[in-house]
Amino acid sequence: MKLFWVMLALAMAGGIGFTLFAVGAAIAKRIEPKGPVPDDDLELLRDQADEVDALRERVTELENRLDFAERLLAAPGKSDTPSEVA
Repeated sequence: MKLFWVMLALAMAGGIGFTLFAVGAAIAKRIEPKGPVPDDDLELLRDQADEVDALRERVTELENRLDFAERLLAAPGKSDTPSEVA
C-alpha cells in the first residue's frame, strides 16, 4: 500500500513539473523578440529616453532646492515666524 502512495506522489509531481514546463515554454515563446525594432519605434524610444534624462535633471535640481530649504529651516537660532517690520 505504501508503494501505491509513493508512485502516486511521483506521478503527481511529474505531472505538475510537466505542466509548469509547458507553461514556461509558452510564456517564453510569447515574449521572445519577433524581429528587428521598426525605425518609428526606435525613434519613439530615443525621444522617451531624452525626456527621461531631462526629467532626471529637473528632479536633481528640485532635490538640491529641497535640501537648501531644509537647511534654512533647520538653522539654529532662527525663529520660525518672520520678524515684524518696524
